[in-house]
Amino acid sequence: MIILNLVTDLKKLSNNFFKNYTTLSIFIIFLLLLFIIILKTNIIRKNFKKKSNLKIGVINNSNKNKENNLKKIKVMSYNIQFASAIDKNNLLKGTKDMYWYDGGERISMNKDKSIKKFDDIINYIKKVNPDVIFLQEICKWSSRSGGYDQVEYLVNSLKNTDYINYCYASIHKVKFIPVLKLNKLDGKVDMGNMIISKYPITNPIRHQLAIRKDTTRLQRFFDLKRNALTCDINLRKKNKIFLLNTHISAFSLDNTKKWQMNKIHNLVMQNISKGKNVIFGGDLNTVPPGTLKTVGYPDSSHIDDFIIDETLSMDWIQTFILDFESDYDIDRYKSVRFNSDSNISEKKLSKLHEHEFGTHGIRGKYNRKVDYLFSNLKIKDYHKKDIGLIKKGWLSDHLPVIISYELN
Repeated sequence: MIILNLVTDLKKLSNNFFKNYTTLSIFIIFLLLLFIIILKTNIIRKNFKKKSNLKIGVINNSNKNKENNLKKIKVMSYNIQFASAIDKNNLLKGTKDMYWYDGGERISMNKDKSIKKFDDIINYIKKVNPDVIFLQEICKWSSRSGGYDQVEYLVNSLKNTDYINYCYASIHKVKFIPVLKLNKLDGKVDMGNMIISKYPITNPIRHQLAIRKDTTRLQRFFDLKRNALTCDINLRKKNKIFLLNTHISAFSLDNTKKWQMNKIHNLVMQNISKGKNVIFGGDLNTVPPGTLKTVGYPDSSHIDDFIIDETLSMDWIQTFILDFESDYDIDRYKSVRFNSDSNISEKKLSKLHEHEFGTHGIRGKYNRKVDYLFSNLKIKDYHKKDIGLIKKGWLSDHLPVIISYELN
């Protein structure tokens, strides 16, 4: 009996040992992986400065657009949501089919569906026919957009057009993204900014912008590394234009946006001091001064997580608005929103405001302005009709900004 009890005790001890050993082994492996990820956070910052994250290419070898009598240049800035926006009808039915970062359950889009959406975007771009294109949220081999190279697909689609050069710079490049709320993984991501031009591009540079400091090192490993993609285009012998395309932080709770905007402002002013004209903009994730609704949008997927008040951001972007020509008219914006003498109802006033200025929304309405173009050149046309062509569809959660500038 004593021997039997001893054997039983040894079995229990052995089982507990192996259970604890297995748990301890898993814990040690987890700590090692965590250490590697934290260590690589610093490495990835350095890697994003490497030339491998800047792609430069030729679309056509023609140089026929380099004319001497150009009087205007047409520019488009467009966040295309990696050509994977779901249809507007599905948006209105509910949130389940929306992407996880917009509060839904979608992780990725079927490749064929994404290509169909991208073809619609490309056809729209061809119809509008801008001289220069700033794209944000275009992907290379990203799982969420069907796993194909959208940059290469776009370049091939623009063959036999007047476009000559392009450059691309990654802002988000990771092997996977953990989606904790859904207990799933969003796969490989390589997403970035792109500039396409009908005129020869020179001196393309990827400028690293400030990285958020209001998150942990582990979160920063998976987070976006924002950039400003810049280059020059030569329209005439003595007319060089500096271009800057950017997509700045959306959900930072610290001064990250301010640091990023300061860097952009410095880059622009440095090139103006060299005698260049400048055109810059993109998705600035900031509503303009004069906006009443600065927090808690009804279609925001992040209300339950944290509150993002845009009041400070409006102050930071004001420098651009006051110092440069813009698609945003501060007086018109305020008059439409705040005109106390008007007999228009608040509901109609809100619709008018959204129709004239809104560029972003996630549930069927473009209800706030976050996309901009700025320049020291005089504006010739805002191309509202071109933008109107796209509103009936739902090609992205953003509308483009399109402006023609007079050349000196």
